[in-house]
Amino acid sequence: MTMDIDPVQETLYNVRNRVPNFLDLFQGWSQRSAAFRDHASAQFDIRYDDTPKGTMDLFKPTEVEDGTLLPLHIFIHGGYWQAMDKADFSYIAEQFVQNGIAVLIVNYDLCPDVTLDHIVEQMRAVVTWAWEKGDTYGLDPHNIHISGHSAGGHLVGELLTTDWQSRGEHPVHPSVIKSAISLSGLFDLTPLVQTTINTNVGLSATTAQTRSPMGKPCHINCPVLCAYGGLEGEGFEMQSAKAVEHFTAQGLEAELVKLENATHFDAVDALADPHSVVFQWALSHIKKVKG
Repeated sequence: MTMDIDPVQETLYNVRNRVPNFLDLFQGWSQRSAAFRDHASAQFDIRYDDTPKGTMDLFKPTEVEDGTLLPLHIFIHGGYWQAMDKADFSYIAEQFVQNGIAVLIVNYDLCPDVTLDHIVEQMRAVVTWAWEKGDTYGLDPHNIHISGHSAGGHLVGELLTTDWQSRGEHPVHPSVIKSAISLSGLFDLTPLVQTTINTNVGLSATTAQTRSPMGKPCHINCPVLCAYGGLEGEGFEMQSAKAVEHFTAQGLEAELVKLENATHFDAVDALADPHSVVFQWALSHIKKVKG
């Protein structure tokens, strides 16, 4: 069946068309990540489930006192659920570990090999792993924070709207996530249905609504930061602004940040910049729990 493309939504959400040098940016991420891994204190390819890409890389400060449980930041990469790899984003961990914080950079299976439902369940499995097994890796299960870029921002929204205490044999306390950051995240997936992005994702109007965090009740009550690039266009600005309205209406402390002169791909770099408002927000909320 041929899918009709909506030219307005295609323009708003086909981010590679808006950033002609995106391949150079991707190469830069990869090079920064490889350089960091060369000297990082890390454990690679830790399994959180038995799926092909059900692995994650754990980065920790080089010096940790015996018996210390470290605060944990979990980062979920973007790529419209169909591209990219955790190895491209190791560099995100560098500033966190320099501040005494452990970081998990997670992988997940990609569309069209799997459905979006499958990927959401994988991210729930990551949080469950951190809650149940994190302490055996020197991680504090009571100081877990999450972030995600683009499709990863959508998955952050899915984690905030997960009913953690109804997860069968693996219930998780609803206070498990202490803060959350979405960088150019997607909270309403319905605009994507009639775009080329959806060719591999396979969303129908119904599944797009089902998998949209927008409109769902939040089961996590934690501070949330939604940031977007000032050069992204109104699509991602609207996604972040509406998400903040949605979270605030449910009693969450939600903040909207516009990253001036940032494209969609620049937005993720804010998490790796020690001077950015995004990194400082993340650090301050982790320290609040530590204190």
